Amino acid sequence: MGSNYTRIITSIVLFIGMFFIPWYFLAILFTFSFIKISNFYEGLVIALFYDIFYFVERDLFWGLPVFFIISGIIFAGSRLIRKQLRI
Repeated sequence: MGSNYTRIITSIVLFIGMFFIPWYFLAILFTFSFIKISNFYEGLVIALFYDIFYFVERDLFWGLPVFFIISGIIFAGSRLIRKQLRI
């Protein structure tokens, strides 16, 4: 299967999973997707949608969209991980 099909199928699974999968399983899927697919920007957009739909503002994180920020950090770190794994 080509790279484009993998990106499309992964994006669809993550978007639909956003409504049915608990957040901790979704975070694991995001992490593996960022590592497996190079430049998976769609994951950041889906993480932003997740925070738009489910974010509850609390003083603990200064009202920041936590899932999106952590996904961005994992996205940036995935380049280093991909380099070490030679994927």
